[in-house]
Amino acid sequence: MREVVDIRGQRFGKRVVIGLAPSISGRARFYVRCDCGDVTHVFGHLIRDGKGHSCRKCQRIQGSLKKKDALEREYVGKRIGLRTIEGIQFGSWGKTGSRGFVAETVCECGYRSPVSFSALKRGIVNGCISCSKKLKKKQDM
Repeated sequence: MREVVDIRGQRFGKRVVIGLAPSISGRARFYVRCDCGDVTHVFGHLIRDGKGHSCRKCQRIQGSLKKKDALEREYVGKRIGLRTIEGIQFGSWGKTGSRGFVAETVCECGYRSPVSFSALKRGIVNGCISCSKKLKKKQDM
């Protein structure tokens, strides 16, 4: 069995090696701390080969940021229903704390409000409450 190379204190991407973890099947593992504070263990060969340089949480955030940028390029300034999109953020909303993209919108009457981007895109949300009521009355007549 090969001798384990001590890489404690070394930085690999967003992670810093903080200690040696128990090996599995003769493969060295290390405890690592990500910049976000997440602590986990990674096989030594993976971290040295560049495959374990950030945690899953940071990878999801990075993916969300890329998607947010793409959505902003495509949708900011566009009108969907009675609303015009002014910006897109990633966050939570509502009583349930659902997470996803939130569109900062302005209704044609001037009312500004954040709306679930997916609900806006699917047509579930059209205008603000007062404009939606007016629109419904017109459709009922």
